[in-house]
Amino acid sequence: MTILPLFRALTALLIPVGQIGVGVAICGAIALMIALIVDAAGFAGGAAALWLTGAMLSMGLWYSGDLLSPVAAAVVLPAAIGAGSACRWVVRRRPEARRSRAARRSAGPAQGSESNNVARPARTADTTPLELTSTGAILAGAERRRRPAVAH
Repeated sequence: MTILPLFRALTALLIPVGQIGVGVAICGAIALMIALIVDAAGFAGGAAALWLTGAMLSMGLWYSGDLLSPVAAAVVLPAAIGAGSACRWVVRRRPEARRSRAARRSAGPAQGSESNNVARPARTADTTPLELTSTGAILAGAERRRRPAVAH
């Protein structure tokens, strides 16, 4: 028995896995670029893990002799990091980005915005007080533990 049937079976299995891995690696790199642009650290970590998983899966193509796809999966990460960092730098250079988030919120919506005319719902008498909700009970319990006991 020769090893050729085993080679064909492994190739038939590893080629689709490697192709899917390249796609996953590219999607992970694009997600990492977006995460860097919006400055989302947790999302960036998940995107890097997605890229790493795809890059490992793409190594299956090396077995069949396809070297270009795993190299493309490896090159796309530094390109995405560079593009995401450059876009983040451009976003931070805008004049609006220099103000703090609190200052932008207190300034309100831009002039001509329709959100100024939105009616706010009034608080009615039949709404549940905060103390009777689960969040209010937790907050009230935390408040009681924080207060020192008064000795008589």
